[in-house]
Amino acid sequence: MLLQDGDGKETACACLDVSATYHDEKGEVIGAVVNRHPEQSVTAAVSFVGPDRLDISEAIELNCPSWKTVNGFGVVDQVTQRTKKEARYNPENGYEFPPHSITLLKHRYLIEESAH
Repeated sequence: MLLQDGDGKETACACLDVSATYHDEKGEVIGAVVNRHPEQSVTAAVSFVGPDRLDISEAIELNCPSWKTVNGFGVVDQVTQRTKKEARYNPENGYEFPPHSITLLKHRYLIEESAH
């Protein structure tokens, strides 16, 4: 996974941590992005190196009022999960990662049949 700035150049973002996992049998790539900034959303383009184009099939966002927030006995529903079935990349800007969040971006292969 590579992050790109608005001009399409690869860039590092001090507040984003990114990792990915690949499952060949499912044809699925899951990108995990942590936005550690306490107050600001970060929009970043995510791209993959390889011949196949990948689109988001689902986004799962974990978020809470601050990094100090926890769920526990007597304190529930502070950390929330939001599933976005219609999540897509904005072609110009990428994906917006909310402040102090963990976002899982699920991707499926787009298999194009060749004409015979």
